[in-house]
Amino acid sequence: MEALRRGLRRRLRALPLRRWHRRQPPRALLCAAPEGGRKRPRQPQQEPEVKYDKASATKLDALYLLARMDRPAGTLLLLWPGAWSIALAAAPGALPDLKLLGLFTVGAFIMRGAGCTVNDIWDRRYDKQVARTRTRPLAADLLTVPEAVAFLGAQLTLGLGVLLQLNWQSIALGACSVPLVLTYPLAKRFTDYPQMVLRR
Repeated sequence: MEALRRGLRRRLRALPLRRWHRRQPPRALLCAAPEGGRKRPRQPQQEPEVKYDKASATKLDALYLLARMDRPAGTLLLLWPGAWSIALAAAPGALPDLKLLGLFTVGAFIMRGAGCTVNDIWDRRYDKQVARTRTRPLAADLLTVPEAVAFLGAQLTLGLGVLLQLNWQSIALGACSVPLVLTYPLAKRFTDYPQMVLRR
């Protein structure tokens, strides 16, 4: 046993030790080095600024962008908990309630768009001062505030139509979420963690 330990120690000493204090950045963050030079860290890519042609942009295009229909990730995040709960409520070996799943899908799409519309209405003056948001429809003057408010009213009306298809307990819970949708964007003016407002 002692001879085995000595052999392992000799082999460990023979291994080249890596100097971790000189660790290099990950290869994914390194760009090609110039000839005869060292590799330098790759600069993070900035999101290209989208420029709108006000002459060719239609109101439908502006409403499409106002509701963030071009970015469905938020809709999927809103839909996922409801869809998962519907699937768990199904009988073992049975498909979930497709009608209920369809209502939740439409509701998530509409209410996420309504939340984005409210956010842009509240922040329209601030959005003009930020490079990432100055091309949003209200900040870029593709829509007026009354047009955005009318669109918001249409979204909330459609959301109410979906909500009325459910039972009264669900209607009451859904109605309680409307104040959060309307006031959540304002929380950014008072805290760096506006998501905490939704947890109250």
